[in-house]
Amino acid sequence: MSTAKKYAAIDTSENIGKYFKEAANKEIYWKGDILFDGDRFSFNFSTSLSGLSLELRYKFKDLFIEFINLNQYSKMSYWTMAGKLNASLRNSKPSLLDVTWLSKALESKSFSVGASIVLKLLKFIQPRCPSLLDSAVLNILSNTRAGLYSRRNVLSDDPEKSKFTNGEFDLIVWSIWDKFDKGLSGTQATLLRLFACHYFRRPAQFSQLKIGDIHLNNDDDISGIRAPRVFFPGAKDKGAASSFRSTKFEFFPLPDHFIELIQLQIYEIKVMFETFFNFKITIEDLNKLPLFCSNDQIKYAVKSLKDRYKLAPLGHLEHQSFHLAANLIGTIIAWRSNSAMTARIGNVAMPPPISHRTNVEIVINATRHRHTGIFRLARRGVSKSYLTYVMGHKDPRSLDAYYKDPAEEARVLDEAMKDVLVEVQMAFTGKLLGANEKLNVIKNNPDSILEHSSGYQLNPVGSCGKHSFCSTQTIPIPCYRCNNFQPFVDANHQEVLDALLIRQKQENEIIHLGSSKNLLNPVDLSSDIECVLSVISQCKEYIESERGGEDSENY
Repeated sequence: MSTAKKYAAIDTSENIGKYFKEAANKEIYWKGDILFDGDRFSFNFSTSLSGLSLELRYKFKDLFIEFINLNQYSKMSYWTMAGKLNASLRNSKPSLLDVTWLSKALESKSFSVGASIVLKLLKFIQPRCPSLLDSAVLNILSNTRAGLYSRRNVLSDDPEKSKFTNGEFDLIVWSIWDKFDKGLSGTQATLLRLFACHYFRRPAQFSQLKIGDIHLNNDDDISGIRAPRVFFPGAKDKGAASSFRSTKFEFFPLPDHFIELIQLQIYEIKVMFETFFNFKITIEDLNKLPLFCSNDQIKYAVKSLKDRYKLAPLGHLEHQSFHLAANLIGTIIAWRSNSAMTARIGNVAMPPPISHRTNVEIVINATRHRHTGIFRLARRGVSKSYLTYVMGHKDPRSLDAYYKDPAEEARVLDEAMKDVLVEVQMAFTGKLLGANEKLNVIKNNPDSILEHSSGYQLNPVGSCGKHSFCSTQTIPIPCYRCNNFQPFVDANHQEVLDALLIRQKQENEIIHLGSSKNLLNPVDLSSDIECVLSVISQCKEYIESERGGEDSENY
């Protein structure tokens, strides 16, 4: 039987037939002209394929499934491709995939972004069904600068598409906690939004999380981290297309302020399942449950497992049907849904905070969180290899857009010129006080003395020559940059320098996402260090001149 006749028989049959019964056991399959991923996602190609002959239509569908079964991309990438193709074909209803169809398709920005996977599909189709595809399409699409618009969004200052400003980011985090504290947002929505801020994973990765992926003990494991940690399933690995969670995992530490919230979320999930099934959940079963779920999702999963898979729900709590869909998680992250898990909180979405630069609500989504997090880590000087891991990419070139930033290039130039300009920029310009002048200050102006804490003692390092209000609270460190500072020549400024170097080393330690300190706004003590070095150098010169060049190493 020819391909066309086989499908024609299926389409006209009242019963789905053996072909679809077999296909229903697979995750991705066609049912008529509708493409399904289980029961969760679907694309209706009925209008899109209406221009093709019956035989070409079914040949296209066969080759589409064959291409997916090659498992070269993640499921997310395949669905992105399906959406692009469906939209472009629906607009033109071509009788074959020719240049006319492609020219109209390329008018759409969404089709142009990331069109490489569409090109891969067409290259797969062309030798297997030349009558379906004009070879000129491959040449044109190969020369198309795919991803152009995506990079522009990353680098632009568009307040609705580009990265958040520091003020916007801080306001978003504060608002998330504020809504939770006031009972306006549930545990699940709060945790998802905080995860998006601090880990900037894709919604599909949050969707696939299980309670067993949260490790709250301090035991060593394959991650090598002796601290609470979370293991995120990958999203763009090749293995992610074959089946649920069939991919590598990306692990990150959990900060202390997340622990109680996560424990509360796990408790609520456990109670929700036990209440629904009227069944006591064991620790083993608890680890199988999704970290993010809802009562409606459980109802859907039970129906799907019974009707489609012919499985007993309680025996398959690890099934993906129990997990909130990625698109729903995206709406929660974007503040368009509240995903209530308790009766006291409604599912009405709370409005996001107002942006200081637009005076309207901040447009929040997972993509903007991703751009923001990576940009700010890149500005810390984090290596591309580590950022590639953070992004879940294999190709470091994927990060190019995050580094093509004029402000970052200016910082690189600044760093290159530092050695040349440091003596001019960082040289101390205040007045040095010798032993006699120091005694005079102690006697007449004791309130002006600036001290450095060392152990349980306060050691005087200089005097403030301003004698008026100063907003500096962390004295005496910033004072070394002030021309009103009068350092004592015989003070132990080396001790101040050592303290600064230790603090800077701590700041420059290997970055752990989700740590309790604000990684994206690190403390940079380089200017303070240079100024203290300048004071030490000038004090040595002063002592040498007073002593006639005697050794002054131990002043």
